[in-house]
Amino acid sequence: MDHCDDAAQKALPKAMPIFVQNETDAATVRAQVFSDVRIMTAATRFRGVRLSRTGGHHGDGPMLRAVPTLDPVGGVAFRHPSHKSVYVVGDTVWDPVVAQAIQTYRPDVIVLNAGYAQWVDLGPILMGPQGVLSVHRAAAATQLIATHMEAINHCVLSHADLAAFAKKENFAERLLIPADGERIPI
Repeated sequence: MDHCDDAAQKALPKAMPIFVQNETDAATVRAQVFSDVRIMTAATRFRGVRLSRTGGHHGDGPMLRAVPTLDPVGGVAFRHPSHKSVYVVGDTVWDPVVAQAIQTYRPDVIVLNAGYAQWVDLGPILMGPQGVLSVHRAAAATQLIATHMEAINHCVLSHADLAAFAKKENFAERLLIPADGERIPI
């Protein structure tokens, strides 16, 4: 519900293609009366764009043992021969699965959910400053775009704090942090 609430379900055309990560999510979306639900694979194509599902984890081992419904999570690598490649990492912490996706797809742009969201006392469920730095180190020439700061009440990382961290760690020139509602051309 935090990704497609009642208002979004009502506003979206019911016949528009909706891409999901697995059959469980497909069943949920179909139950919302969407008729064109597609399960993404590593080689899905749509209007000339290749969409490749990637993985990730909405927390670490103790978190996932305590709240197993947080997994699986997925991201998407978008590729088209005439455009920059984009990897939308999704709701994950930095982990080997994300590192492998960066290595596999070598994107020009990486969009990170970097609000450092916390689940009660169990720890982070989204990347925080160190995770963003790890992504930068894995893809130093790549443009990063950080989102999800201050988006919901358990996202504890602010735009200003991430910007200050990036400056201190010398990667501020590779990191865009859009203001709420701001559009970033890719």
